[in-house]
Amino acid sequence: MLLKFNLNSIFYPLKALASRAFYLHVLFKMRGWGFYYLFLICALIAFPACVKVMDVLSSLKQMELVTLVSKIPPSYLDANGVLSPKEGSSEFVEIRNSKGDPSIIYNPLNKVLEGDELKAPIELTGTSVVFKSFEQSNAVPYSSIFPTNANFEPYEAAASLDSVFNSSWFTVWGMITLWFFAILAFNALIIALIGRILLILVSKIKINFASMLRVSSFANTVVALILLLQYFVHIPLPYTVIAFLPLIYVYLLGKDIRTTVNKYGTSAFSGQNNSNNARYDDGSNRSPKDDNNKGSGGYFAP
Repeated sequence: MLLKFNLNSIFYPLKALASRAFYLHVLFKMRGWGFYYLFLICALIAFPACVKVMDVLSSLKQMELVTLVSKIPPSYLDANGVLSPKEGSSEFVEIRNSKGDPSIIYNPLNKVLEGDELKAPIELTGTSVVFKSFEQSNAVPYSSIFPTNANFEPYEAAASLDSVFNSSWFTVWGMITLWFFAILAFNALIIALIGRILLILVSKIKINFASMLRVSSFANTVVALILLLQYFVHIPLPYTVIAFLPLIYVYLLGKDIRTTVNKYGTSAFSGQNNSNNARYDDGSNRSPKDDNNKGSGGYFAP
C-alpha cells in the first residue's frame, strides 16, 4: 500500500510531540504509517547526529589516533571484560603524539596517575576506556564495544580505526539511521505491549496490538528527540526513564477516548471517528461471535 504524502506530513513530528488530538488521528486514519514514520524520523535526526559524529572523527584523526592505537601493547580481554597485557608486554605505557603531548595512557593495573599522565584524554583501565574532557570523564566498559575472551591486537585495531575515519558521509549517516531505528523500533514494540495493558487496566479500553504499535511509533518521537539532543548536550536521565516517556502519550490517548465517550456517548464517538481502519464498540451490541471477529485496527472499550 502506498502512503499518501501532503504538506501537513512535515508537521507530524511536531504534532506527535505536542498534540493530544493528533493521536486519535493516528489511531483511526493512519494505518500503515507506524514503522514507516519511525524510519523517516530516524533518517531525519541522523543528519545533525552525523554532522556531530563526522566532526568527532575528524578531531580524533587529527589527534593521530590511528598511529597512537598501534602503539598500545598487545592485550587480552577475558570473559569478564577485564583487560590485561599479554606475556612480555608492558603493564603501563604513556603514549604521546608527534607534538610530545600525552594522548593515551595504557593502565590495565589501574595505577594512580600523576603529573602529565593526568592530561591524556584517553585512558585504558582494567575494565573500561575512559574519555576525559573539560574536567569530566566518561567510562565505556570494554565488554560493550569489544568481544570478550579475545585478543586485542593493536595493528588490527589501528587498521579498523583508519577505515572508520575514511568512511564517507553517506555511510556514517546510514549507520546512524539504522542504529536509531533499531533502538526506537524495539522501544515501540515494548511500549505497545505495556501501553495496551495500561489502557485495559486504567481506562478500560482495549486496542488491538497493530493499532497500539502505530500509536507507540509516533509516541517514540520524544525518545528520538532526546537521543538526538544527547549528541550535543548532556541530559542527566537514565535511558530507562527516557524509554518509558511514550507511555505518557498512550495514557493521555486513553484518557481522551474515555472522556469523549462518557461525554457524547458511544454512537457519537463512533460516527465521528469510524473508518475502514478502526471502529469503536462499547460491548453493548456485541455477540460472542463478534469477539472473535474484531477486524484489523479495531479496538473496544467495555
